[in-house]
Amino acid sequence: MTDITRWHHNLQQRWEGCRESGFALVAAIAVNAAPPPGAQLLPEEQERQKRYRFARDRAAYGLGRMLTRWLLMPDSPPRPFDRMPGGKPFLPGHPNFNISHGAGVLVVVFHDEPDIGIDIESLSRLGQAKIYYGLVCHPQEKSHLESLPPRKSKAAFARCWTRKEALLKAAGLGVADNLAALDMQLGATAPLFTHPAIVQVRDIALPFDNCHCSLALPPHVPGYSIAVFNPGQTEDNLI
Repeated sequence: MTDITRWHHNLQQRWEGCRESGFALVAAIAVNAAPPPGAQLLPEEQERQKRYRFARDRAAYGLGRMLTRWLLMPDSPPRPFDRMPGGKPFLPGHPNFNISHGAGVLVVVFHDEPDIGIDIESLSRLGQAKIYYGLVCHPQEKSHLESLPPRKSKAAFARCWTRKEALLKAAGLGVADNLAALDMQLGATAPLFTHPAIVQVRDIALPFDNCHCSLALPPHVPGYSIAVFNPGQTEDNLI
């Protein structure tokens, strides 16, 4: 059994344990990893995948769909994702999920609760982060970022951005027109929000370079488990 096949098998067991305990499951996997055994894209998904310009985006799109269906509906014929009014994907009759990718890493969070969101961003993709402050930062966030030395401000802006994305995705919304109205409480470790969804947002550490990831879960969810596949460095964490 290969490392990736073993990881997929362990992921199924981890998901069963999470559902029994009420924990969320976060799968974090390199986008160039092999898909689960037997998993396939639907014909319309294959056509959409071809339209992505970059190979990493094509790989992430395909792996995200195959991994999600394989875990949530292993005994059912594959079906396309449906979308909520705000665009959030779901599979009717199955547990909820949310997908993101960046820096060559795919992350998917799974739980029975609908208000869940996750976002991962490449630090290098953010470029000169300071030029975005006026567009996306609340005055409190901007003040916090400008108080930091340059070597820390970029990572802090990534935290700001991924927290906003995770919160909005948990609420079933796309990127809001007025991101600056959201104060993500950058000085807090796991801030609680009541709008646009009642969730607690956390930053999660992953053993991949050049990325930052944030997770939004309802406050009554007791915790989350992380299953990581990074070729040459596989980890399983329970938090």
